[in-house]
Amino acid sequence: MIVGGLRTRLIRESLFQTVYSSLESLGWFDTNRKHKPINFRSHPMPRNVEIPPNSVILVDAGISNSPGEMGSNFTNFDLTFYFDIYAENDAVGMHLAVDIRDILQGRFNSIGRSLANIDVYDYSLSTPVQFCTVAVTDVVIDSAQDSPGHPYELYWYSIMCSLSDSYSDEISS
Repeated sequence: MIVGGLRTRLIRESLFQTVYSSLESLGWFDTNRKHKPINFRSHPMPRNVEIPPNSVILVDAGISNSPGEMGSNFTNFDLTFYFDIYAENDAVGMHLAVDIRDILQGRFNSIGRSLANIDVYDYSLSTPVQFCTVAVTDVVIDSAQDSPGHPYELYWYSIMCSLSDSYSDEISS
């Protein structure tokens, strides 16, 4: 059983890969679209670096835990992430934000996203293998309401999502 930091890292990577491949299936990375190319990043950029328009950046927000079902040795871990979007305009920003929300909530049957969950893969293997599934428990879209500090923050959208992972301690065989 995969536990600890490796498990959390693989959940994060699986979240990134799920959203990336879903956006790819929806055509967001096609070169013939009328907007600037989408720049999808798995980590934040340094504060002093200007963010290119149409960047989507996965940001870690925190982990909390609570006891699982009474009488079991399971623990629920809630992992919170943000997808920050720095769009070229409101139309692209809102469209992209709502597509990511609906990917996470399992509303895109046409691309195989019909459940609000993320299949988690062990990417340390040469052929990744799924080892668990986590539930998407909360998704909220927010946008910048105050005047931006930088021009690239003018059309800034943020999608917060919480993933719930329930598992027990390592069990020795």
